[in-house]
Amino acid sequence: MNKSLLYSVIPICLLSGCYPTGGDIAINEVLAKSDSTADWIELYNFGPTEVQLANWSIGDNITEDLPWELPDISLEAGEFLIIWASAGEGTEDGLHCDFKLAREGETLHLFDPSNEIIDQVTYPVLGTEQSYGRTIDGTGEWSILVAPSPGDSNVWDVE
Repeated sequence: MNKSLLYSVIPICLLSGCYPTGGDIAINEVLAKSDSTADWIELYNFGPTEVQLANWSIGDNITEDLPWELPDISLEAGEFLIIWASAGEGTEDGLHCDFKLAREGETLHLFDPSNEIIDQVTYPVLGTEQSYGRTIDGTGEWSILVAPSPGDSNVWDVE
């Protein structure tokens, strides 16, 4: 492949948020406004092996706040992880990060243990119970989804 073409295509996709930039963990879906649950962020391991999440972190307002550090858990290949964005106020079972998602849209960043940004997404204003996710779990482009699918493959198109 022509190197100049390769160097021009890769940054376009990285800037557009099509693909995570490293590792096999991706932000896969977000829901920022719900009447029935806390807001949530879904991570997905799209790689072939288990990934330890100790010292990984995720954050929304990284210029003002430190990102929230994930606990010492692992994510199996093909496994989803829901993080409740409840600022510690939610009642749902599972992980609760120390921030809430902005209803008017914002950018989320996922960091690996060396504090490199592995993935990020800027989601738009979403309606109540409306989620924003990847069209292909882990690596696809982003779209408003047909229905939220926490902990499961995204539903983005109806045939």
